Amino acid sequence: MIFVSLLAATSIAAPSPANDICLAMVPPKLSAQIAVEHPDYAIAKLTDALVDRLLAIADAGGWPCPFVAIADVDGDGTLDRGIMLRHKTQASVRLLLARQIDDKWRIELQKDWPIPITAALVEPLEAGLYEQKRAGTSTAAQLDNLNSIQSDNAGFLAGQDESAKAAFFYQNSKWQELWIED
Repeated sequence: MIFVSLLAATSIAAPSPANDICLAMVPPKLSAQIAVEHPDYAIAKLTDALVDRLLAIADAGGWPCPFVAIADVDGDGTLDRGIMLRHKTQASVRLLLARQIDDKWRIELQKDWPIPITAALVEPLEAGLYEQKRAGTSTAAQLDNLNSIQSDNAGFLAGQDESAKAAFFYQNSKWQELWIED
């Protein structure tokens, strides 16, 4: 009887992918690859989000996990991932964009932000026309930014809840970034 109680307590303390929708959205091969390649980070779990934020997302009919997004970004019929990782010891996050090619995962984009995981988000974006909304003070920096993206495939929106967000689309064999919310 004690063994059963200890086993139950252990399974509650360490959520498995089946118990967390965010972890369940990351395929096991990709999850293992992330653990090896990004040892200072962990895939964010649903419990990393504030309850009020989750309730607001649910009320708005939003994406079910604010930390993992799924979309076919390259039009090949496979589902790719946008994943927000939380740093294990610091208040910062890392966005990973991974495409599935021939049953293997390629993590092609990594972006770090000095924000707490509770404020981070990634969600799928529909194909379409997106225009830059962010205005910068540096003219030189603005020359490197795209003014708009027209995409025939889905993409990802990532950034900080109720603040700066960037759209990421895979076009011409590379990731394109466009700031669309401030």
